[in-house]
Amino acid sequence: MKKILYSLIAVLAMVMSSCSNDDIEITRAISVKVNPSGVIAPFTYEINDGELESFSTKYKLRVHTFAYNEKGILAAQDIQYLKNYASIANCKLNLEKGTYTLVAVTDVAEIDGNNVKTEFWKFSDTEEMSTTKITDAGLLGGKYKILGLDIKSITIGDNNNECNLNPQSVGALCLVQWFNVHTFPSVEKYTLAMSKSCDFLQLNEYNGYEISEKNENGAFNWRLTYIEPSNYTSNNLYEYYFMLPMKNVNFKYTYVVNGSTNTLFDPQTISFKAGGEYWFALDLCDEDKNNNITRAYGVLLNGTNSAKAYSTKAKNHNNPNTLYLVDYAK
Repeated sequence: MKKILYSLIAVLAMVMSSCSNDDIEITRAISVKVNPSGVIAPFTYEINDGELESFSTKYKLRVHTFAYNEKGILAAQDIQYLKNYASIANCKLNLEKGTYTLVAVTDVAEIDGNNVKTEFWKFSDTEEMSTTKITDAGLLGGKYKILGLDIKSITIGDNNNECNLNPQSVGALCLVQWFNVHTFPSVEKYTLAMSKSCDFLQLNEYNGYEISEKNENGAFNWRLTYIEPSNYTSNNLYEYYFMLPMKNVNFKYTYVVNGSTNTLFDPQTISFKAGGEYWFALDLCDEDKNNNITRAYGVLLNGTNSAKAYSTKAKNHNNPNTLYLVDYAK
């Protein structure tokens, strides 16, 4: 019996001696702070003060935090919900010593209790950094569609247990205004159509991201926005729209009468930069231009605009309520 006991003790001692501290994977709680204020900071042009920063009570600012190891494999993640862009997201990620890439993504979602009811961006294939995709959910969203991102490398050692992330907007914000939309009762719909679209961005192994730009031979197969005047009592309308960065996007205004689509102006070209503000305006009865139809578009700079303005005559002498474009020479 003693021999058996001694043998068991010897075996246990051998097992314990074979497990050195170097073989034990020690994780530590890394404190990560995400400050989303920089996402909204570039957008200073507002029709009503503070409307870009504010949410209705059913919407929250969602903050995703991902940690990818040196092989690009997801090691830890966290989701926080904030009331506004002035709040800070604090989370703790349990990680071993080593080098990681931390990714913080901010977007807005409609929350119903503890569930996400509506989201404007969908996350997929997040198990690896190079396959992580953030896709447009196909909803207009307005100001709620603004998307922020920050990517940072960090080495976790004995004395490094915190990291700060500061997401910035990955796209541009467009202000679209419509004036005197009831001028022509025969018009069923006005559309601001565009020649390019971008449906998603995908992270890459170089701590950056790539966007998916679609261009179908210059055809105007997408729309930034549209209105159907009969749905509104107001004569003047506006909305904000978020765009991922794209170069040389052509835009044109169209209108529909009796199911037939017509073009108002020649196309206009704009390149969108991340963090940029852009303005589109269509006035269907511009009092300053002899009640002609006018459009304006351009870049918004520090709360002001440097927009180009264009005008065209658009009155039918036989029926002033019908939209009928005429040449200046006539």
